Amino acid sequence: MDFCVIIFLISTIGITSNQVAAKSEDLSNTRNETTDLKWTASPARNGWEELSGLDENLRPIRFYQVCNRNDPDVDNWVRTRFIPSQGAKRAYIDVEFSMMKCDSAKTKNCRETFNLYYYENDKDVASSTFPPWRERPYIKIDTIAAGKRFINGDSNEKGINRKTWTLGPLKKKGFYIAAHDKGACMSLLSLRVYYYYCPETTISLATFPKTVAGKNVASLVTIQGECVNNSKRASAEGPRYHCNSNGEWRVRTGTCQCLPGFQASENMKTCQPCSDGKYKIGHGNHACSTCPRNSISSNTESASLRSVSSTIDRIETPTYAPDFCKCLPGYFRTESEDVRQPCTMPPSPPTNVKYIVNETSASIKWDEPSELGDRVDVYYNISCEKCSTDSYTKCTECGSRVIFEPGNRRHITTNHIRVHNLEAYTHYQFKISSINGVTAASHAPARYALIQVMTNQAAPSEVLNVRTVETSSSGFTVAWSLPKHPNGKVLGYEILIREKNSDDEDKGDLSAFLLEPNNPVLYETQNRSIAISDLKPGKNYEVQVRAETAAGFGGYSHMMITQTNKDTGPITSNSPNSSRLAVLIGIGASAGLLLAVIITVYLLYNRRRKAHASQRFEDGSSENKEDSFEDARHLIVQLPSYSSTQRLYVDYPDPQKGVREYACEIDQAFVEIEDTIGQGEFGEVYRGKLGSPSSGNTEQVAIKRLKQGASVKDQLNFLREACTMAQFDHPNVLVLKGVVTKTRPLMILSEYMENGALNNFLKRHQGELSILQLTNIMHGIAHGMKYLSQMQYVHRDLAARNILVNSDLICKVSDFGLSRTLENDPHATYTTQGGKIALRWTAPECIRFREFTSSSDVWSYGIVMWEVMSYGEKPYWNMPNPDVLNSIDEGYRLPAPYECPSVLHKIMIECWAMEPKQRPTFEQLVQRLDEIMSSPQLFKDDSPTSESGDASSNQSNKSVED
Repeated sequence: MDFCVIIFLISTIGITSNQVAAKSEDLSNTRNETTDLKWTASPARNGWEELSGLDENLRPIRFYQVCNRNDPDVDNWVRTRFIPSQGAKRAYIDVEFSMMKCDSAKTKNCRETFNLYYYENDKDVASSTFPPWRERPYIKIDTIAAGKRFINGDSNEKGINRKTWTLGPLKKKGFYIAAHDKGACMSLLSLRVYYYYCPETTISLATFPKTVAGKNVASLVTIQGECVNNSKRASAEGPRYHCNSNGEWRVRTGTCQCLPGFQASENMKTCQPCSDGKYKIGHGNHACSTCPRNSISSNTESASLRSVSSTIDRIETPTYAPDFCKCLPGYFRTESEDVRQPCTMPPSPPTNVKYIVNETSASIKWDEPSELGDRVDVYYNISCEKCSTDSYTKCTECGSRVIFEPGNRRHITTNHIRVHNLEAYTHYQFKISSINGVTAASHAPARYALIQVMTNQAAPSEVLNVRTVETSSSGFTVAWSLPKHPNGKVLGYEILIREKNSDDEDKGDLSAFLLEPNNPVLYETQNRSIAISDLKPGKNYEVQVRAETAAGFGGYSHMMITQTNKDTGPITSNSPNSSRLAVLIGIGASAGLLLAVIITVYLLYNRRRKAHASQRFEDGSSENKEDSFEDARHLIVQLPSYSSTQRLYVDYPDPQKGVREYACEIDQAFVEIEDTIGQGEFGEVYRGKLGSPSSGNTEQVAIKRLKQGASVKDQLNFLREACTMAQFDHPNVLVLKGVVTKTRPLMILSEYMENGALNNFLKRHQGELSILQLTNIMHGIAHGMKYLSQMQYVHRDLAARNILVNSDLICKVSDFGLSRTLENDPHATYTTQGGKIALRWTAPECIRFREFTSSSDVWSYGIVMWEVMSYGEKPYWNMPNPDVLNSIDEGYRLPAPYECPSVLHKIMIECWAMEPKQRPTFEQLVQRLDEIMSSPQLFKDDSPTSESGDASSNQSNKSVED
């Protein structure tokens, strides 16, 4: 081939390095060589020949050419120098060549192809004779043909061929490339050997190193990334990226999150400290927040950053950034408030304090402080000191004798208080302190208003030691001691005498005595004794004494009972109290006998009740009960009936106080949240585990968690529900396990009820339960409602959806929130001026007058009975609300569900009496269901009904048509 032609051809070849610069790296490239290539050729002469030329930029390049067409035994080889693989497992070869087209008439041995081979080795071992010049040990890459681009002698013709091949998977540290000619006339213009890689990159706060592509076409090389400075892994796995065979990053998993006090940059490549006036708590890639009111960002070292291990996350140099905003001087947060809350301050003293002293009582009133400290939880504390002089310098605590109204003077939520039982003519001073949630956090005394008063005259206290000193058949002599607190000069005494009949009950106080007088007689004297005459012999008399001062009469003394003699002679007592002592001994003996009788009756009743309950439990449960529903069809298990001395339900104005008194505070570290099981009014409800710090055991619980951003009202209602649940303790009422209130978010932990709400449970087991099992369900609900009614708690939303069923199929009353979100179904609620109520379950008086009582809960219980017997059917079906109301007012009632015994439907009808007083109580309902369950023949004797015409209440025997 003419040399000028070769130079022209070389000048027309161009490459675009930008196409591969970012993703590939050359192992060998003849275009970049500036000296001889020094490839090995065989034969050394008259075969492949190395030549020089110029490219399009007039830069010198080296290439090989061969042209032995007329030699019938042509066998020309040329081999590159050793090419290190540099860790690549897959290499690519770009070959550029030109070839003369054969003229079969002139050359018989002409070829238009050549072969390409490679040979792998861990080091450079090749020589002029090794490896042998043959296909084995060389590995053939391909037989290369020129295609349609040939050189025919025209210097302007561009016959450049470009082809690419792949080598792999490579197993050694390097390789050689060899070209084999069998009679072609051609030029090997360039040879480029390269591999693909994924370049180093930073994405989503994770840095990934340069990564060589995999050995196969479909290979994905997994690379573990490192989080950038001031960030950490979001999970234990950490960030990962996958490099494909073309040097492209694909399929990224795992993320990094900026540390507290840092936020992600816009390009997500760095974590930057929060700027002045901003902060960020917790790990995450959200932006820094503006400091809450009355706080500034802290420039101290982030405690969260110091705790992060540098062995897990890439933290080279500690960086300090604000993860909270500290309060300005004079402002504070409570222990339960997190750093997102604004800082507040203690209140100023109460203003406009006024008081009125009435003898030995005082009424104090005040207005709220002029500065509330940006809080609404202000309350007051009043202290009382008695002073010896009008200088008010020597003062001591008032003591327990002084009575305050309201009684808790350490936490007064009103702006007034009354003080009783002060001493007459005495100096007192009162400090009314203003307190809110951050007063204790300020470590400074609460600010207070001081008033100083002096009491005036007062009536005397009770007369002491009333006793009989002498008796006769016609009278007796009574003596007494001075009142403990005369409160002035005693002007005289008043003595009240009344004959005590044998059938009279011991009244024990003066009020009862005066309400039922039996010819009482009043005597007056200035002495501390008096002789009473003209009385009946052998009779008992009741005696009380009170003292009088200028301020009036004091209270009567305790009642003393004495007796006149049966004979006529006077009998002087050796002991002033002997007569009274005898009477007291007689009363004590009678009381002791009565107490013994009461205890005996109670023990017999309790033993009989327990035996009855135990028998019911044994009859209704199985010792080898399996978990499956089919193996538990005998009876739904109920606990023995609950009996204990009940206190009354307390509706705390401040639910936080009730939670502290009743609920168990749980460390959030022992709470593990698992799955979401529902949506509550204030947040989501989860299934989780509660660990025991002492034993290490865990139990499943239901966790209601307050949603983020909840208002103060939502927080109070959330705590009010916990306060309500904490006061209940009954087998058929949902049990509160504890609360989390000292950390955020707030949580209520209750026992986990595996079978969920009763209405859904019934629908899942349509027609699978016996009449006795359904009755047992209603019996358990009635037991729980009996307990709540005895606690004087009105549920107001009793429905099957608010009854939960556990794995033992025990039903428990739940949902004790006072502010409820009812069903979204517009047909299920009825709007009144006072809000929304569940109309289909609500008694008429509640709809008309918003009057909720235990009797209105009984109406709702009748609807629940209907739901149970109809397997969760919707009451009144799809009737519009106005039609439901009109039907109830006209006396219509729900018909008996399919196969419902009329004895049960009659109970429903009684629960739906229009007049609340005509409805049965829950105690009566429990008794009725006990009788029915103990006599199953009532189900058989009483035929099932599908219409309600035969079952009527006091109002009507009509039923709602389908």
